[in-house]
Amino acid sequence: MNKLLKSVLLPLALMTMMQAAEAARVVVTIPPLLSAIKPLLGVQDKVTVLLTRGQSPHGFTMKPSHALALQQADIIVTVGSGVDQWAQKAIENAKQNHSVEVVRMTDISGMTLIEGGDDDDEHGTHDHALHEENHDEDGDAFMNINPHLWLDIGNIEKVVEAFSQALQKKDESRVGEIASQTQAWLAKLQMTDNDIKQQLSSVKQVPYMVFHNAFVYFEKRYDLNNKGALHNSAERKAGVKRLVDVDDMIQSGEVKCVFQEPQLSNKQLTGLVKGSKVRLGTLDPLGDGSLDTAQFMEKLAHQYLSCLAAK
Repeated sequence: MNKLLKSVLLPLALMTMMQAAEAARVVVTIPPLLSAIKPLLGVQDKVTVLLTRGQSPHGFTMKPSHALALQQADIIVTVGSGVDQWAQKAIENAKQNHSVEVVRMTDISGMTLIEGGDDDDEHGTHDHALHEENHDEDGDAFMNINPHLWLDIGNIEKVVEAFSQALQKKDESRVGEIASQTQAWLAKLQMTDNDIKQQLSSVKQVPYMVFHNAFVYFEKRYDLNNKGALHNSAERKAGVKRLVDVDDMIQSGEVKCVFQEPQLSNKQLTGLVKGSKVRLGTLDPLGDGSLDTAQFMEKLAHQYLSCLAAK
């Protein structure tokens, strides 16, 4: 009889525990945001990534299924800059139609921003304490900044803290667990930051070029020696003058490496490097969300090292 009772009651107890932890429906606009929040998610939580593997966020167009996911979301995580501007109107519509927590990077106080957007070679850095009144629904207030905010690990730490608060509000049964996971995850990110600083210290002076200005946050944080980009914007091809200037830099040995990106066509870049002594490397600013941020940033650091440190 006891065995029979156990066989009935144990599954019921497990079902009750699973129901107590309420599933959160989370939508993130781009894969690196999934990487940031991954360690805080419970097995019951459901995550939708709008930008799928291999796609470029530049010129991306949302599908009706994306809008539906936003309308059903409990928590939305977005950059809020030009890189996911395509989602901002749909996010605002979702906020008007149902109760949803929006974690928008450009709304988080103390976020590090770099002026210049994709269209400027100037990489001046400064910190901003951003507030809701600075942001409009189209994201136009932040079109003059470089949009790749997630490539500064300090910015990711702020996203983690904001998402943790949103997730604790959604699932009160896991408040203590989420808070503990958050502290452990932040400690891991700080360790990763220190490790990368040490790893890249030996190549800080090595000159290189990139395909477009996607990496300025990473480069500023680790004091790397980027000499410029073939394209100032991922959406516009380089003009003849720019191609000539870049070709001169490559042929004269002014740079040691040139980095391409897996999401974008690199035919011009590979053509310029061909026949020169300059090495061609690859930098992935997005990933696919399968790695957490610590792993993603370590992989990016290795991508730099594999080209810059090569003899």
